[in-house]
Amino acid sequence: MTEITVETPIYPTEESEKIKKLIKKLFPKIEIEIKEREQKKALVAFGNKESLKKLRKKLWEQKILDTSRTYLQKQKQNNLTTFSINKQSATSGKINIKENDILGTIKITIKEETPQKLQKTIDWLAPETEDGKPITQT
Repeated sequence: MTEITVETPIYPTEESEKIKKLIKKLFPKIEIEIKEREQKKALVAFGNKESLKKLRKKLWEQKILDTSRTYLQKQKQNNLTTFSINKQSATSGKINIKENDILGTIKITIKEETPQKLQKTIDWLAPETEDGKPITQT
């Protein structure tokens, strides 16, 4: 079964409710918790493959499948992969994959039972393309 974890810090200048709404907008079927550690707040959310459908749609609409796929493959470790998207871009409905950003990122971890299942999830989320068009549309 696919396990999705979404994490992002909540800075003192940010409102927790706005960050929750942002995450719910990107990942509608996800369970959200606000955690406090050492006087710092963070949003942590958990979901399944269903939680990725909206993100997948955005990747396809923005035509950033190649970039997304390359990054997901690069970050793959056995049966999980992790990537981050820019929080500020996400507030305007855009997906911008980032390694690190001074204004904050939303970290997404995808974990599967096996490396083979992880590859299938990556293929579904960001399939290979030819001339900018997905080769397979599963």
